[in-house]
Amino acid sequence: MNAQQLMKSAAKYWQEGNIPAARKAYKRVIAIEPNNYRSLNNLASIEFISKNYVKAEALFKQAIVVAPELSEAYINLGNIYSMTDQVVLAIRTFSSVLKIEPNNYIAYHQLGLCFFKLKELNNALNSINVAISLSPRDPALFILLGKIFEEKEMLNEAINAYEQALNIQPSHLLALTSLGEAYSYRGDKSKASSVYETALSYYPDNMGIYHFLCTSELSDKYLTRALQLKVEAALTSKDVSPSTVCNALFIKAQFAQQSCDFIKEIELLSQAHCKFLETKKFQKESDYYLNDLQLYANNMPYGFRRDAINQISRNDISPIFIVGAPRSGSTLIENIICAADEEIKKGEETSLIDNELFKLLKLAPERKNFHELRVNVLTRYEEKKLLSCERFTDKSLENIFMVGFILELFPNARIVYCKRNPISSVISILQNNLGALSWAHKLDDIFKYLECSSQAYTYWKSEYPDSVTEVDYDLLVTNKINESKKLLEFCNIPWTEECLNFYKKKNLVSKTASVNQIRNPIHSDSVDKFKQYERFFSPYFKTLKWLNE
Repeated sequence: MNAQQLMKSAAKYWQEGNIPAARKAYKRVIAIEPNNYRSLNNLASIEFISKNYVKAEALFKQAIVVAPELSEAYINLGNIYSMTDQVVLAIRTFSSVLKIEPNNYIAYHQLGLCFFKLKELNNALNSINVAISLSPRDPALFILLGKIFEEKEMLNEAINAYEQALNIQPSHLLALTSLGEAYSYRGDKSKASSVYETALSYYPDNMGIYHFLCTSELSDKYLTRALQLKVEAALTSKDVSPSTVCNALFIKAQFAQQSCDFIKEIELLSQAHCKFLETKKFQKESDYYLNDLQLYANNMPYGFRRDAINQISRNDISPIFIVGAPRSGSTLIENIICAADEEIKKGEETSLIDNELFKLLKLAPERKNFHELRVNVLTRYEEKKLLSCERFTDKSLENIFMVGFILELFPNARIVYCKRNPISSVISILQNNLGALSWAHKLDDIFKYLECSSQAYTYWKSEYPDSVTEVDYDLLVTNKINESKKLLEFCNIPWTEECLNFYKKKNLVSKTASVNQIRNPIHSDSVDKFKQYERFFSPYFKTLKWLNE
């Protein structure tokens, strides 16, 4: 059989789904014709879909050497780099496609995705706008456009982008759920519910949609016997995805809470998070948060002193950085601050400093230039229009590990560390699936992160006693006037009663798990809720002595 016949056989095998036979046939073609770029590319594609990324990368590179104008091979190679978090290489590769085919909308789409991963929002927006101009009927492009607008705090524009995607494909699941989320961020519960119910009309058994509805303030409406039967059917079926099982377990945990079976609730939540880890590949694995960032915290006084950032700082700006652990009152604190002084720009969770540090140390380790880090951080803040204000907030909680760098870059900054009963934080983290955080899905990892965060606060407080303070959530909600006065005095903001009425403000937007709580007055209902779960955590009190401190 000659090479041409083998190629036809390989294509037939591939079309039939017989991947081993197709792989074998393409290998035989390449043995006969080592420079057969089409077989090289196709064999590489087979290795790619089989997740043999190292083999696929080598074959795509070989195809490119043989056929330098083969844009398809560049795109596939770029996809490998993007999926394996080599984002800088991915950008270079997709840019090479545009030198061959300047109007390749797929390359622009992938560039937009890569820049979005890196939080380079202006570059992402420019790329996706070009992609849309070249392919205006692709709903995926408008969904990414919406995500970029969300990051740029342009929620109305994001909603418009999702609606454009739905005009193209009314049943697009991601467009529907993204639109529902955007309405919920804006506090428009009725529109959010309407969108999710529309999604249910297309996908009546989708556990992800029910999961959102059951964790909203409308949970009583949806936690029904009919849903309970759907959940059990999903959990006993042999042919369901890990994502479906994950969402079904989260919903089942809601039913357990409804029945006041709190131990069962935690057990189900733990199972749900384990299943979630099967569905998610993180750019920043838990080791990054639990080991690397702690090392940065310990070493930063030496690696990030002012001489390391070229003796340049922004003395004209006095930002407020809210740090600590999730579900410890950070959103409440940010809203109190911004309600007290409307001139303060609310930044929410930018993660800009951590993203730039990660890019520098992980994605491009050959370029450990901390002056460049400073420039890139300021560029990202400028893109979010935060540097045009004398004061802004940044509620990126992982910044607890970067306090040294922050105070060298912004000497007049204030650092507010959020403290809460650790068991309360753990329970809330489990109940609210913080999908972007790799460490937030295993109890041991969660406890270790809380411990690292607390240790970092103790260290930075000793280094910068006048610039760092602690706010205890339980004290804040039980003695809101005195504690809010202390907070605002530390931030050099005059106290007025208006700061406690933030929930009355129009156009209140939040993209956090506290989206519903901040639309209600401050209350202390959750302070003692952890006691219902203490029996489950009793082994941890024995092994983690700091929990009793």
